[in-house]
Amino acid sequence: MREKMESLAQAAKDLAGKAQEKVGEGADVVRDAAGKVGDVGKFGTEAVQSLTDDLNELLPAIKKAGYHVQGVDLDAAIPPKIAVHCHLDTAVSAEDRAALLESLSCHKIAAAGIRALFQVADIQSRLSVGALKPADVILELGISPAVKVRYRETDSGVTN
Repeated sequence: MREKMESLAQAAKDLAGKAQEKVGEGADVVRDAAGKVGDVGKFGTEAVQSLTDDLNELLPAIKKAGYHVQGVDLDAAIPPKIAVHCHLDTAVSAEDRAALLESLSCHKIAAAGIRALFQVADIQSRLSVGALKPADVILELGISPAVKVRYRETDSGVTN
């Protein structure tokens, strides 16, 4: 069990390292998200439309990235946050990954989300933690974008 926990800790450390490498790319994403948060604070129609457009670009891209969307949580707060719950279904080739990211080049938030999902897919393929299986991948969009992978026993009944 200790080896499994160490393996999980190493995988998390690897993901954190990759995230730090992407800080330069992420700065633009954070600026875009922060600008939208400022706009949403005014509750303007244009700001709400902008967030909706980002989500509408992201959802079909998630499917092309090999994931199945299981649900979406919208936190209408300041700052607002969108959490997309998904599950990895299929592996995507390097060529298809590159093509998808190129198609999203004008949509920084969607592109950053898809890059994060690709990184999670790579880690999931190498990580084994005994009876625990990846049950949910949560892509959080907002001021501080994040990806959370929840590992659960398939018959544990734990949902949070």
